[in-house]
Order: sequence, then C-alpha cells, then structure tokens
Amino acid sequence: PGHILQSFNIDPPLEIICIDNDTPSKITTRTHDNVNDNDNSETHEVVFKPLPLLCVYTQSSAFVLQIQYEIHGHNSNNSDEPPKGIIQNVHEPFEAHLTTTTSQIRRIRPAPHSYLYNGNTFQTMCNRGAMVMLTYDADVVLFHGYKSDRDGHGHQELGARNININSKSQFMQEQGEGQMQLEPCSDNVTVPARVHSEQTDMTPLVDFCFLPSSPSTQHSIWNAMTILLSSQNGSLYALSPIVFHGTIFPSKQIEEGREFLEEIVQKYEYSPSRGPECRRAKAAMQFFKDAFTGSGSGSRIIGNKSAYVKANIIRHARNTSATMWPVGVQPIYTAQGEDYNSVECMELLSPPSASSSIVNSGMCALALARSSSLEYILIPSGENIIPRYTFEPGEDAEYLDGLVGDSAMVVEEVVFGQDEDGVDRASIVANSFDGGRRVVLIQDPVDKTMMHRVSNEGVVSVTTNVVYVLEGRLNGIMSGKSQGQGQDTIKTNAWSSISIVKGSEQQLNGIVVSGDVQFGHVLVAALTDGTTEAMNVTAALYLNEAATQLEMEKNETLMAASDRVKESDDALKAMLSIPPLHEQIKPQFEKISAGLSSMSKIVGGSTTPREITPGTLATFLSTKQSSEQNIILPLKELNSLVKARQKYLHSMRDHQIEQIQQVKEMVKTLKDRMTATVEKKAILESNTKLLSERSAAVLSTARVLAPSITAAEHQYFKDIKRYEANCDKYETNVEVMRSECNNLREGSRLGVVDIRLNGDQVKLCHNLLDGQKELLQHVKSDVQVMEQKAQTLVVACGLEDERKPLIAIKDCNNCN
Repeated sequence: PGHILQSFNIDPPLEIICIDNDTPSKITTRTHDNVNDNDNSETHEVVFKPLPLLCVYTQSSAFVLQIQYEIHGHNSNNSDEPPKGIIQNVHEPFEAHLTTTTSQIRRIRPAPHSYLYNGNTFQTMCNRGAMVMLTYDADVVLFHGYKSDRDGHGHQELGARNININSKSQFMQEQGEGQMQLEPCSDNVTVPARVHSEQTDMTPLVDFCFLPSSPSTQHSIWNAMTILLSSQNGSLYALSPIVFHGTIFPSKQIEEGREFLEEIVQKYEYSPSRGPECRRAKAAMQFFKDAFTGSGSGSRIIGNKSAYVKANIIRHARNTSATMWPVGVQPIYTAQGEDYNSVECMELLSPPSASSSIVNSGMCALALARSSSLEYILIPSGENIIPRYTFEPGEDAEYLDGLVGDSAMVVEEVVFGQDEDGVDRASIVANSFDGGRRVVLIQDPVDKTMMHRVSNEGVVSVTTNVVYVLEGRLNGIMSGKSQGQGQDTIKTNAWSSISIVKGSEQQLNGIVVSGDVQFGHVLVAALTDGTTEAMNVTAALYLNEAATQLEMEKNETLMAASDRVKESDDALKAMLSIPPLHEQIKPQFEKISAGLSSMSKIVGGSTTPREITPGTLATFLSTKQSSEQNIILPLKELNSLVKARQKYLHSMRDHQIEQIQQVKEMVKTLKDRMTATVEKKAILESNTKLLSERSAAVLSTARVLAPSITAAEHQYFKDIKRYEANCDKYETNVEVMRSECNNLREGSRLGVVDIRLNGDQVKLCHNLLDGQKELLQHVKSDVQVMEQKAQTLVVACGLEDERKPLIAIKDCNNCN
C-alpha cells in the first residue's frame, strides 16, 4: 500500500518479524478462473495459502500485514512463474500511542509463543499478533493481540475462513479494498512500565527479551511474567509482571505461585527485618487475584490431560485493578561497559530442552552483543524475580534490590575487530544500520549452539557449548558429584561467514537463516544492489572445524620439524664447527714462541771445524731438530692456514664488491626515482593548491545555496512528512465513507436501499444496534429519574394542573 511505502521513504524499515501464535492455517481459499480458448471455456483452480502474521516496523510506524500467496492449480500452465502475494489486511496497532507521544520505536518483539526457539523455550500461548514495543523514551508498550475463536480443546483457529467468490480478479478486488479481518481486542494497547533514566544510572535502554519457561516447575510462572531489559552499558534489569491479555497458563503453576506467595506472607508478616518481602508478596497476590480470578477471567480450558487458565488484564470494571499498576524495575546485573564498546542488542540462548536443569533450577543464559564483543551471561530467574511496582517505599526498594542485585555472571566473551596494538575498531560499525542497531544477533534455527552476529562488516558465526557445560555441571551438582556429568570445558569457535570489504559499493542489507528440510541449513544474505548470496552453514561449519584441526596438526608438525632441524642440520653444524682464524693460529704461535725461547747460542761464527767436539755436534743436531719441530713446522702450518683463510676472504671480498655494486645501482635508481618524485610532488602541490581553492569556493557557494538545518529541524520535517502520509491515508478512508453515505442517502430518497454487507459488517451493525439499545435504556432510566424530580418540583410549586406530560411534547417548534 502507498502509505506504507511513504513511511519507508521517511524512515527505513528496521526489522520484519513473525507475530503469529502458530503455523499458518491449513484451510485455504480456493477460487476458479474461467479461461476462454477458441470458445472453449476452461476452469482453472487457484489456491491461496496464508502466511503467518508479519510485522514490519520503522522508527515511527509499525504495520501488521496479513498476506496470502497464490498456489497454481494442477491445470495451470504458469507453474514455473513465481507465486504472487496479496496483502489482504494492514493494521497499525501502535498508531494511537505513537501519535499522541513524541517517542520512537527502538525494538519490537513477538509475545513468547510456545513454537519459538524450536518449541522448547516458552510454554505459554498468547493471542495472535501479541507483541511488545520498547521506545526511545523507555516505554514498554504491550499490544495484546487480535480476537480469535478457540475450539473445545483450546486451540486457536488462526483466521481460517472460506470465501465464496467467482473469480480470482474478484478475490483480488475485494481483498485489495483493505477490509480488516483482524479484529483487535478492545483497549488492547497498554503501557505497564515507563522506565526513568534515574532507575538505569542515566543510561538508555537498548533491547529486551523474554525469559524461558517450563511446564514442569513452579519457576516457570515467574519467568513467563518477566521480561529482561539491557541498558547501553550492559546492565540488566527485570520487569515483572508483564502479561498479555488472554495468555493461557497451566492452572497448576498458578496455584503453586499463589501458594508460594501465601507462604511468604505467613512467614514474614510480623518480621521487622523481612517486612519488604511480605509487602512485595501481598502486591503480587493482588495481581494474581485480579488477573486470574477477576471478572471475566478464571475460566479453565479443559484438555485431555491438563487444565489451563486464561489471564484477564484489560477487561476489569475498576481502574484500580492490580493489572493496571505501574511495574517497577529490578536491577539484577550492573556492568562497567566502555563507551566505545556499547551494547547493541541481546538474544536469549535456547535451553537444551524444555525440562532441562537450567530451566528447572530457575536460571537462563543470554548473549549480549556489544559493538566489538559478544558476552554470554548466566542470569538467575524463577522465584528470584517476583512482581514489583513503582509505589514501593524507598527502603523496601533498596532492600529488595539487594536480594537480586549483581547476581548475574559473565561466563564467556568473544572479542571482535581488535588491531595488534589493542585499539578497538568499533568505529567501523558506527554507520551500519541507519536508525537501527549497529549489530544484530540471529540465533541459528538448526544448531542451538550457534549464533550469527551481523554488522556492516559482514556476518560472524559463533558456536559455543556454554549452555551444555552449565547443564552438565548442574546435573553433577544435583546428583551429588563435584563435577558435572557433561562437558567440563567451555569451547567457543568463531569464523567469518560473509565479509564485506570496507568502502565497497555493495553493503549488507540483511540476512536470513533457513532450517527448512527442503532447502537445507542455508544462510542467505541480501545486498544493497539487490543481489543475494547463499552459503551452506553446515558445510562452512565443517570446513572451519577441518581448517582448525589442520592448523593444529600443522603447528604440531612444524614444532616437531623444528626440533629435528636443530638435531640433524649438518650444514649448520659444519658452519658452527669452523673456529675463527685467531683461534686456529693461536696454538701455532704458542709453539713457535716456546721453541724460540728454548734455543740458546751454542757456537758463534768464529768457531772453526777443528774446535768442534762430539758434544757440541750433538747439541747442535738436537737444537736443529727442535727448531724444525717447534718453529719451522708450525710456521708452515700457520702459512697454510693463512693462505686458506686469505683465499676465503678474497672470495668474500669479491662477493661483497658485487653486492656493493648492486647497492650503488639501487641507490642510483632510488635517486632517480626520488628526483622524479620531487618533480611530481611539485606538480601535485600546485594541483592541490588549485583544487583546494576550488573546493573552498564550492564549499562557500554550497553553504550559501544549501540551507543548514539542525537535527531537531530535520526531525521536525520528517514528522511533517509522516503526518502528511497519515492524512493521505485518512483522507482515503474518509472518501470511501463519504461515497458509501452518498449511496445510502440516494437510496433513501428513492425509497429503495440496496445495501450489501459481508459477515463482519453485519456483525458490526448488530453490535451498533446492541450499543444503541443499551444507550436508550440508560436514557430511559435518566428520563424516569428526571420525571420523578420534575413531578416533585411541580407538586411543591402547586402547578399540577398547568404541567403537560413529557410524552405530550412532540414538536417543540409547534409549541406556543
């Protein structure tokens, strides 16, 4: 519809969610098309199947869409064409609240239906279309859903109906008129809580989620009535009671919850130190009384094995009902988050099963997505979070806050996007989703341990066994063992599924993860240019685990190879075995020095051969032998060593000379390049100066031509566009009503009125007639009271004979 497109042009859509309370109805709408082919009339059957109720919202509007799509009949020749969808109905549930306030939508989540999170997280059934809205002003707004008939077993018929029409074109024409088949409950939008900034340490709230519930424990009733809020710095707060009108609860849990409150009252009613707990329990008991046993409620829906109670929240004769009391905030975790690593969103972690030890022990786990990290937090719930209200005395509130304050615990953290120097890159995601969250968490529909973190950088998939480790440890504690029976070590793995290059024209527009049996475990990403990319998540998980295993094996192989190299590298040993030259020639010098010092003068040059004696000759020969061994031979060895080292040094010198020549050539090349660079630098500087002057001129001209507005003025103009779109929508409806009134007036003048009403319109007319009848009865009773008062006054004034009865006054214009 046009007004939805206008709203999208003003504010981009933030999210599309399913708000139905079950799978689509199996009852389909069938039509018949008559096709003429050579004067032969053929009838083609066209089948329309409904989609679940969808809600798409922006910062300023939320639209509930009832869509049907065409399934071609077995005789159709267009089976290869894509199916055509029809928007049957459009409804804006929060229109009145958003129009009367200046607040904007921060997040909308569907009510905790039993089919969500693979059917093992929530055990309540709410009305069709029920959802919660969190605004930027920290208002928690509940839409209690649409009316629907239930059969004797307590199951809802989700808008199933049969339409008798003759052709597909007539069906599209009737459905395109915007007739609302979804009938909202009366006064179905309530604001149970308005959180002030003083209650959250002056930090805004950014997201919320529901707590899991289980049918096998009394902790479930408290979880089913609680939502969890997260502030921007990571602090967590609980709101209870948050209950949708018409929500079905097991009557056994209601009775157990009431008995638990009665025990607290009886135990602490006269206790001066535990008085706040007693007063809190009394307020909660009043809520149980008004919500589950008040007027119009308390009716049990009997099944084969169990009984259920339907909550009554908005249909009370008195406005002082406890279901209308303002709900108070309960702080359960105080975080010290950095400004650059603020919280973007949160997501509940699905428990292993509906009767798991985590749920039965009154605990739950959630993932808290920050700008550059992902935290897994364990939250105590159950009977730790009992309904509280804002009118508590200050002393009571301080005491009760201390019972559950800082009871949560961070059990695992995954950090993204840090440089080597530790500087965080959170600024990269600063401009990701316009007007929405910069980081989004999507829980995988197949693998409970997997979470997909979506940002403008891409998609990072994270798997962790945190929940299963906690489950195993709780089982071990309950069985009396010191350690859990399950996995005792938390293992977390993260990998990039889809990466977006920074500065690329193609940006991520959104993703969806399919767990369909036919399509498989597939992640589909939509890009801004209209293209889509599909990735097999199971294959990516397998490849990542295989790559991790191969990398570990490779590291082990490299370490072993490094050890072997140190032990068997002969070349390295040979190089290390060659000692320096001074170490080689030192022994030779020592020998020569010792030989020279041992020599003494035997004879001089004046000794004649005749004077040589045998002793002198023997001494000479001994001295000669000693000089040859201790001087001549070491000198020869020293000569050979020096020549070998000289040859080696000559070859090294030649090699170094070649390297010096290469270095000289490289220096010459660098000098030439530097000269060219200097010349180009001078040219670029001149061009830069010219461009700077031109840019300054363009900027000054743009400042003169383009008007500058503030952020408030920009928001004001957006509001004007939004009001214009709403006026166009209202004008269309007014024109339709005017044309119908004109037809009715013309028909009344002719004496014949041809009014064709469908079943819903006939029902509406009957309701109007019943309302008029009730008003006439009230008027009649008021007239009788006035008649009695007038009669008393007439008698007191003595005007019995002159007074005319009221029934005799038929036309005041004819009265004299």
